[in-house]
Amino acid sequence: MRKKAILAVVIVSLMVPAAAMGKDMMKGKFALGYYASDAPVAIRYWATDKVAIDAGLGLSMKEVADPSASDSTATTNTFSFWFEAGVPIKVWDHDRAHFFVRPGITIGILDDREFGTGGLDETWTQVTGQLALGAEVFMTENFSIDANHGFNIIFTSPPDAVGDSTMDVKTFGNSVTNVGFHFYF
Repeated sequence: MRKKAILAVVIVSLMVPAAAMGKDMMKGKFALGYYASDAPVAIRYWATDKVAIDAGLGLSMKEVADPSASDSTATTNTFSFWFEAGVPIKVWDHDRAHFFVRPGITIGILDDREFGTGGLDETWTQVTGQLALGAEVFMTENFSIDANHGFNIIFTSPPDAVGDSTMDVKTFGNSVTNVGFHFYF
């Protein structure tokens, strides 16, 4: 019970200073932060007061055991890459927050030795189309957090030796431990 009370006090103390700030004039604002954890090095630019453009990059480089080597201590390096882009469209404003619809796309080039079967020096390609509903809440004048949920359509193309391409449709939602943030300049 005590932990919940402390958490409530912290949340209220962070939100009170932001309560008087209007966020309806966004045109021309630029932010660093991230929307998706796969592509956390990202920017957001508000082209108009209602429409923004997001773009993010993600990289993964690891040293893993080399499955093709006869020596069990041999290692090899993997490299995977993600590009994520979206267009948040504000549909409702509040004093310090806005609600948005965001179509987006994520393209991942994934090393099989890290994200696949683990045995091939080849890559998987994953293209995800997304339609999200979300909210961006300004904690201070320049700092916001956002959370979202929605639908993904995921097209996955593995290496030829692994199998056929697949298409999956699923819902997603960010939990309280996985929210995006932006720092506006």
